[in-house]
Amino acid sequence: MSAIVILALVGLAAYAIYKIWEGGSLMPKRKGRNACPKCDGHGYWEGLRGKETCNICRGSGKVDRPDLYE
Repeated sequence: MSAIVILALVGLAAYAIYKIWEGGSLMPKRKGRNACPKCDGHGYWEGLRGKETCNICRGSGKVDRPDLYE
């Protein structure tokens, strides 16, 4: 029984290390107040040719007045 618990803890630790290593976070990313409405704050969107830079925020993911673009 304790071997199963230890194996589960090792698996969770490996997953956490993997998520942090790839540059992500363990918590989901929240949209900020200034997030671009077209690309949801990512700075790019998936188009027909792969990742394309957002033309509203110019790749930054933030806009000064998001209410103008909704």
